[in-house]
Amino acid sequence: MQSFVLPTYSEIFEEFSQDQQQQLMTLSSGPDGEIDRFILRLFTYASINGCSDVTVHLKESELNPKVRVNIRTKHGFHNFLYAGGGRTKHFKTKMLGLINAAQGGATSVTIKGRFEMEFPRDWAIEQGLKPHEDEETYYINVRVMFTKTYDGVSFVCRIIDDQGAPTLDQVGMPNAALALTKEIISRPSGLVICTGPTGSGKSTLLHAMILLLNDGTKAISTGESPVEFRLRGLGQIIQHEVFGEMTWERVMEAFMRQHPDIVVCAEILDHKIATACMQLAQTGHIVFATIHTEDAPSAAARLIGMYPQDQRDWASSTLAATLRLVLAPRLITARPAGEAPGQRPLSFVERQWYAKNGLVVPETVPKYDAEPRGKFALIEAMEVNYEIAQIINDGAAPDAVYRSAIKQPQYETLAMMAARSVEEARCSLTDCTTSVPVNFTAAETPSVRTQLAKKYDLSYSQVNAAIDKHFVELHAEQDIAELSIEGMILKEYPMEKAA
Repeated sequence: MQSFVLPTYSEIFEEFSQDQQQQLMTLSSGPDGEIDRFILRLFTYASINGCSDVTVHLKESELNPKVRVNIRTKHGFHNFLYAGGGRTKHFKTKMLGLINAAQGGATSVTIKGRFEMEFPRDWAIEQGLKPHEDEETYYINVRVMFTKTYDGVSFVCRIIDDQGAPTLDQVGMPNAALALTKEIISRPSGLVICTGPTGSGKSTLLHAMILLLNDGTKAISTGESPVEFRLRGLGQIIQHEVFGEMTWERVMEAFMRQHPDIVVCAEILDHKIATACMQLAQTGHIVFATIHTEDAPSAAARLIGMYPQDQRDWASSTLAATLRLVLAPRLITARPAGEAPGQRPLSFVERQWYAKNGLVVPETVPKYDAEPRGKFALIEAMEVNYEIAQIINDGAAPDAVYRSAIKQPQYETLAMMAARSVEEARCSLTDCTTSVPVNFTAAETPSVRTQLAKKYDLSYSQVNAAIDKHFVELHAEQDIAELSIEGMILKEYPMEKAA
């Protein structure tokens, strides 16, 4: 394991008032207080340094108990054992206490929960954090997943920092995808889905969209398990935490009676929640939700697959009538900006990755020796237009959805965005091949962007730049006509570029 020394943050214990300490965490006295202080230091470090996750694994062995800690930073993991020995009992008691979970024989095998920390404003600023202007504290929300394991228990803790969360303009969407997203989420009704695996940036992207709409003119109601980002403002904002007696069914019933304009369903877990989301979208609400799939074209099939066989025809037709936009983010390790890496040839496996994704295979790619610096998002944006709605109505075969989506000017597969990011020296090819799923359909049916890149001997960056420039001009209300994707290319790169 790496050698890592957790800072002491002695000022928290020596200079903070009792009330300031209480806003962070209740600390025990005596031997247990040492563990409490360690846990507070652990989450303080994670909060200050923009870490995404903290995992505390307790090996509950009578002969050899251990406390293993893993901190996922912007640059990788810090992995270490608690130096105070394997005093797992109080670690477990404290962590369960933070999320107000039942303990003893009543402890479930899995528990979802959350706890909050509020740092004094001036101290947070000294640490390089930027509190909201009208807040006296710097607020951190910690989402916790407790599970019993074969040799003990594990607490996986996600650090949610709404002060540091990006706006929609900052998430990294190309101009064409950004313009489409802003137009669709401004409509009065419909269903917008963010999809991807755990840790792909779904919640952050969803929050960025809500942040744009939260201008005090619209009523917002959310159902979350647990609440992640706090929504702020003077408008009607009601955030429900699904917990205990507050079930999803009761939250959905509340939505129907609260007269919201915007509804957020943090995660569609089953067909009952999916039905409620679609019904809300049918009755004059713009609904935002998340699910877990690998990419945008497979989202509709995943939703329909939640239903019993005899209900899938209804689900297909209703989803076709309500779904408007699917966004699929994926976080990629960023490499140092501004540096000019050398070039290297591709390995056989890397060439196969390009070919399997239906991409133009380059001769060389940037070679990196520097350490990674943070993450950035690739965001696949697919509009559910009339053609795709008809495919969904017929069962939503992902291959068919993909073949229609590639005609849309803003649409790039995750692999294509990854390839473009490699061209632009934003990340390494290795980071992409290990983080981005392969789209096998693309090998048989290359996207329009790939076809045009081959036809006119252009890079993916050049193709994207031409499309983005056209959309900027369109939304600047200049007197120009809408063009086909090829028309956008030829406008930026005249015919002498043709093969």
